[in-house]
Amino acid sequence: MEIITHTVYKCEVCGNCYDTEKAARLCELVPVTQDKGARVGDTVVITHGDGEGKSATVESVRVIAPNDFPHRYWHTVALVVSINDEPGGQRLLTFDSYVV
Repeated sequence: MEIITHTVYKCEVCGNCYDTEKAARLCELVPVTQDKGARVGDTVVITHGDGEGKSATVESVRVIAPNDFPHRYWHTVALVVSINDEPGGQRLLTFDSYVV
């Protein structure tokens, strides 16, 4: 058996992994956008998609990596929310699908 080690470099902004340090550093240079100021525990209203019109509680806030969604969402702020009055109704909301 032979042990092979593979080094990856992680963007400290979005958590995406790259094969080169240069690629990770370039990712880190992309500014974070679309932060509406929602924080854990805040209530938001879903304006688009599943749960439209319902209120939801913010469970976590994250920055979208380039491989998570279409390129236009790269390094934008997204929320993981629990839809109020729906047990187990959790959803990831991009900036264009909620209001604070």
